[in-house]
Amino acid sequence: MSIQTTSRQALRELITLLQEADERWAGPEWNLASAEDISGAHRALMHMLEGGLVGMFESDPAHPQFRRIVTPSRKFTGDNADAIYFDAPVSADHTYTVRGTMDGAVYVSITLEVGTADGSLGSQTAGVINDTMFDVDAAGNFAIRLGGAPAARNWLALPAGVSRITTRHIPAVGVSSRSTSSTMLGISAGLARALACCSGLFAR
Repeated sequence: MSIQTTSRQALRELITLLQEADERWAGPEWNLASAEDISGAHRALMHMLEGGLVGMFESDPAHPQFRRIVTPSRKFTGDNADAIYFDAPVSADHTYTVRGTMDGAVYVSITLEVGTADGSLGSQTAGVINDTMFDVDAAGNFAIRLGGAPAARNWLALPAGVSRITTRHIPAVGVSSRSTSSTMLGISAGLARALACCSGLFAR
């Protein structure tokens, strides 16, 4: 007899859900009638499963990491081919600093969302700031504080219930997504370094 654990129960619930999606969603109930339709549904399902694992598994607002939402090989919830998105868990219990660079982008924004802690899509937007609302130095670098004492610029409040931060980079015409992606990964690496040295995006 297998040892019963919460993790085993959760795994079996996931398997059951995938079986239901295969039997119901990938079939006539959702107007899918051909082999090509079914294959497309299974492909979309795997993209959503990968997105859920990348975005939510080992997700901790006390130790946040930016992770890319959609990629050239992972598509779900729609996609804006002109933008590159990253997100990370946050909590009103902490204060964070996000550091990044414009890297030639024509638009950069940060959005706070509510209602995502359990893996759901955001139920409402709790705050937004874009590059017209924060200071950028001559090299294109910026730092934005989330939570803590109010500030006139480069600051967003973290209201009760906030659970996620989403960043959006729109590269200039002629700038490859690979170049702008490295910018966002630089933010992620900066967060990791800040955590390691107890500064920057250190949750207090």
